[in-house]
Amino acid sequence: ASIINTLLQTSSPDRLRGRVISLYALAWLGLVPLGNLQAGAVAERFGAAAALFVGAAGIVLTLLTVRLVKPVPATAS
Repeated sequence: ASIINTLLQTSSPDRLRGRVISLYALAWLGLVPLGNLQAGAVAERFGAAAALFVGAAGIVLTLLTVRLVKPVPATAS
């Protein structure tokens, strides 16, 4: 956690640093408990392997949706 926090703060522009850290906090403190709830419910009913598969599928679908909604500009490196 310390390395991630350090990397986020050192690689973010000064004017966006607070926003970057707040999004990181939202993802970690807000979304992780929801994912844990989902994983626990799926694992209880179908097993741990199914919970991992559902979680991975959710991540892939989210990334594809973000990519379709907001494509990466051609000038990005």
